Amino acid sequence: MNKLDNCAWCDLSNEDKRYQLYETEFWSVFLSDEQDYIGRCILVLKRHCGSMSELTEDEWEELRRLVCKTETCLRIVLGATVFNWSCLMNSFYKDPEPDPHLHIHVRPRYGRPVTLNGRVYIDGEFGRHYAVNKSGTIPAEDREEVFTRLREWLYRNRFVRIFDSENISFVKLSEELVKDYLRMINDYESVGRFIGGNREGCTVESEIGWVRRKLKEKAVIFSMIEKKSGDFIGTVEIADITGGSGELGIAITAGKQDRGFGKEAVKAMTGYAIEELKLKKITLKVYPDNFRAIHVYKECGFREYGRTEKDIYMEYVPI
Repeated sequence: MNKLDNCAWCDLSNEDKRYQLYETEFWSVFLSDEQDYIGRCILVLKRHCGSMSELTEDEWEELRRLVCKTETCLRIVLGATVFNWSCLMNSFYKDPEPDPHLHIHVRPRYGRPVTLNGRVYIDGEFGRHYAVNKSGTIPAEDREEVFTRLREWLYRNRFVRIFDSENISFVKLSEELVKDYLRMINDYESVGRFIGGNREGCTVESEIGWVRRKLKEKAVIFSMIEKKSGDFIGTVEIADITGGSGELGIAITAGKQDRGFGKEAVKAMTGYAIEELKLKKITLKVYPDNFRAIHVYKECGFREYGRTEKDIYMEYVPI
């Protein structure tokens, strides 16, 4: 990311970073020092840029998603009714040589009181423009309460959920999970050898490229997150969709194997393929020595329809 030596937003102190709620590839979200409106946040572009008109298409798209996520979080966690967004940056122009850094404020507005640690906060200007000179000082423990509640919600909901089964959330691929993907596929003995991997493994760069390519292609592939713990489970995909048929592929990270997630995921993804994608048949191929996977597939209704020395071919056709 481009940075400027004398820019406060480019060179944040540890205290500033202490109140970072969330970050994406291009943006960071901070709880504002000023809590004149409870839950007031600042969205900061991670590169030095002085105008919204200079944003790239990817930065705009990520900002759109982040606005939606931030509003949803403030609405659910604190009960916000409406949101006042502003991108003014006037203070930068007090400098003889202004060089602004793009950041956007959001002030949640409340039709009802907000209670924090027994103290009640009322939005006295609700229904009107926010007050410019309103005091933003609240007790430290109340600010900590707001920060903790918002951060916990954002962490639990940091991925784009597509659907759920009993114990698994199926979410979009995310670069935030690249380390988990690598840990899984570079474990050659437990995972890699069963999904066509090699002993050399993959790199961070190649895996990021893979994630971006899959997202760009709008591939039907999801990361799986354990609902109870938030832990990464694996990935599952329906590939080569054509003529009412698609091929199932699944990988479970070593620490989540033999715990029933594979069977649950296969059943859930099969159901998704039939109900949402309107497929009439799901196929897969599996190595003959992957006995656990073969057992799971049979339990989920797949039957063998052919084999070679290297692969067993199976299919599921709903009755």
